[in-house]
Amino acid sequence: HTIKREQVVFIFAEAPFQLRGELPDLLADLTTFHGRLPMGAPTSPTLSNFACRALDAELIAFAKDMLWTFTRYADDMSFSSNQAFPAEKLNSVRSIIEKSGFAVNERKVQLFGPDDEKIVTGLLVGEQVTLAPDYLPKLKAEIEQLQDIMRAQNEQGQLETKWVENLKKQVQGRLNFAGFVLRRNSPAYVELRDAYQQAIHPPQEEFGAINWRAFPYN
Repeated sequence: HTIKREQVVFIFAEAPFQLRGELPDLLADLTTFHGRLPMGAPTSPTLSNFACRALDAELIAFAKDMLWTFTRYADDMSFSSNQAFPAEKLNSVRSIIEKSGFAVNERKVQLFGPDDEKIVTGLLVGEQVTLAPDYLPKLKAEIEQLQDIMRAQNEQGQLETKWVENLKKQVQGRLNFAGFVLRRNSPAYVELRDAYQQAIHPPQEEFGAINWRAFPYN
C-alpha cells in the first residue's frame, strides 16, 4: 500500500497523538518523501500501521465472522481457514480494502489449497515455518557476487563505493533474516555467515595495486 502525506497529517492530528497547530504538518514533512511514506525509513512501518488501523479492525471483524484467521505484515495480507474460500467472499475483502483507500495488487493475490506449498512474505508456511526453497540458493549467489566485487576492488586498489556499501547491507540483511528463521546455530546459516565474512574481508595482496588518491601526501 502507499501511505500519502495527507494520511500522515491525519495520523498525527488524531488519537493517540492529537497534535495541534503546525505540528502534524511539520512531522508529516519530516516523515514523508515526494508526498508519501518512503520505503526503508525507520518511521515508515509504524506510521503505516497507524494508517491501517481502521482497515485492520474491519478485516479482523470480517474474518472472525467467516471463521478465518487474518494476518498482515506491511502490505502483505493473509487469510487462512480450514474451509474453502467462496469467491464472493474474496470479493468482499477487495471491497473493504478499496473502500479504505487502498488498491489490491492482483499479481500478488494467490489462493492455496490444503496440499499446496504456501509461501507467505518469503516464508514457507506449514506444520513449521521455514524459509522459501529458493531463499538460501539466492542468498548464496548474492554472497558470491559480493565476493567477486570485493576482490576486484581490492586487486585494482579502488575505494569502496556507495553502491557496494549498500549491497553489503542488503546481503547482510538477508543473512540476518535467515539466521532469525533458521536460528544462529543452524549449519546452513553458519556456512553462509562465514562465506559473507570472507566476502567482505578479501585477502590483501602484498604487492597489490595502489590507489594514489588514498595516498597520504604530507
